[in-house]
Amino acid sequence: MAYSEELAARIRDVVGGRDGITERRMFGGIAWMVSGNMVCGTLGEDLMVRLDPDDAERAFDRGALGTAAQLVGVGRRLLDLTVAYAGERKQFGVPVGSQQAVKHHLADAAMRLRLSLIHI
Repeated sequence: MAYSEELAARIRDVVGGRDGITERRMFGGIAWMVSGNMVCGTLGEDLMVRLDPDDAERAFDRGALGTAAQLVGVGRRLLDLTVAYAGERKQFGVPVGSQQAVKHHLADAAMRLRLSLIHI
């Protein structure tokens, strides 16, 4: 399996020029080694990172937190676009956003997004 040259270049930008880090082709990808031990690598489009078992849970939690923050941001943007569209889109001669049921759905979505911020 080939590796992503774009991902490999990004890793090289971060680790390049540091003492003791060597680059080696292995398993059809590229690994970056310190004292003969792989610390990170790329295989296909995937990034592999070696972690101390004690740090793995913390790294996972930080990644999940970052993903959650991105999703809340995406949700806010989608809600903004939906509110704008509901104001423009007309049905039976009036904007659909003026309908009570649509307002309730949009208000519910806004409330859920605001409450989700507490958890981030």
